Amino acid sequence: MYAPGLKEDEEDPYQHPLWLLRPEDNGAFTKSLASRVLPYAFLTSTEVDDFPRFAALREAAAKQELRQRPAQNKNEQIQVEVELLKLELEGLEDDRDAWQALAQDEETKRIASEAELERLKDENRRLEAKAAALEHSLNSSASDAVSVAASPRTLTSYDDLEEWAEEVLGEKIYIHQAALRDCKKNGHDNMLVRISAALIVIRDYVVPARLSGGLERYNIAKSKLTELGMEDSPCFVNRDDAKRTTGYSVQYEGTTQYLYEHIKYGNGYDNSNQIRIYYFWDEQKSRFVIGKMPSHLRNNLTN
Repeated sequence: MYAPGLKEDEEDPYQHPLWLLRPEDNGAFTKSLASRVLPYAFLTSTEVDDFPRFAALREAAAKQELRQRPAQNKNEQIQVEVELLKLELEGLEDDRDAWQALAQDEETKRIASEAELERLKDENRRLEAKAAALEHSLNSSASDAVSVAASPRTLTSYDDLEEWAEEVLGEKIYIHQAALRDCKKNGHDNMLVRISAALIVIRDYVVPARLSGGLERYNIAKSKLTELGMEDSPCFVNRDDAKRTTGYSVQYEGTTQYLYEHIKYGNGYDNSNQIRIYYFWDEQKSRFVIGKMPSHLRNNLTN
């Protein structure tokens, strides 16, 4: 597609795109072509519009008709001039609306890009931690590896939670950065052992129950949580209340995910004697995603 004003000797070839199409590309090609063509009328920097919009042609035709209309007297001449001004005003309003629509579209793209950037940063941090854990494992002796496999290392600090989770919990449990930040800021030492024990139970019993199903597996997972004094339950009686309550959502891989369920221990909001593990299940990747932890999010029921 050659854009207006092409000069072969000094032109940037990327301004004149080439498409190589397959039959199944027709729909995407139409959108791609439209995204290239439609902005030209608004982005031109020359006084002469080489690629006028249909509205501009319609306006020019109407002006030409008005100018050729014979005026019998001064009042009719003034009326013609007023109509011409109205047409110019409509053209300016069309331009304003078009620019506003383009600006809104760019703002939407900017927000989406920022969200994607944050998601990629989270994923990069996760992969860096995993690489560090793998490097540590490779550098260990065979006897050390057997020892670690038989008895996973202990979680000693909330600052160590991300690396510990990568090494001990595996791919099927993902702790969101919002949960990691909350643990570092508000996690109490009294609850550290119980939290690590709960995460192991989630790894060994809750996730397998989610993956394979079966009442027996769910009952075993429930029993193991009960041994820790914990319960897996909905956050609200009405599930959709999570969507209407501040704090019960996280940005995850470019989408908003709501935290409908949680694993809880204790009551109240004192993190020295309570834990809340708010989560959702990622169906696509089949993994347990912890969105918030360990603070108790506010709600009307304080459950």
